[in-house]
Amino acid sequence: MLGVKARVCPVPAEATFALRQRVLRPHQSIAEMALPGDDDPSTLHLGAVDEAGEVVGALRLQPAVCPWYPSRPDAWQLRGMATSADLRGHGIGAELIAAAVRHIAVSGGGLLWCNARVPAEAFYARAGFLATDNRWDDPLIGPHVGMLREVSAS
Repeated sequence: MLGVKARVCPVPAEATFALRQRVLRPHQSIAEMALPGDDDPSTLHLGAVDEAGEVVGALRLQPAVCPWYPSRPDAWQLRGMATSADLRGHGIGAELIAAAVRHIAVSGGGLLWCNARVPAEAFYARAGFLATDNRWDDPLIGPHVGMLREVSAS
């Protein structure tokens, strides 16, 4: 249950762009927030939507080859995860991850992976992810670590 009044539900990709720009990529414009595959039918955009209809948390989930386990046909990439700065610590991110895990579970399970920003590593660890040995620095957005989580079929 969320610690604020918001509901997690599928949203159009465009509904997440302002939040993603503000939280993840302030050096880019909102128009630059679109990612390849955003409109693919297999891509799921989840939003935590508050009572005013504003997206205050978001993530993108898409079947995608995992760079650390490329032979896994059941891999899903989590990307574009963001929560409004003033609402962090209220369960929004955890609920978004839980919704993504449920989606993967009902889709047959698989390997959930992401390129996590190092400051968010502990958040992902609390959500059941394990860090890989793969660490790198993105010159525009900072240090990252690869993270993985197995999701069983339901």
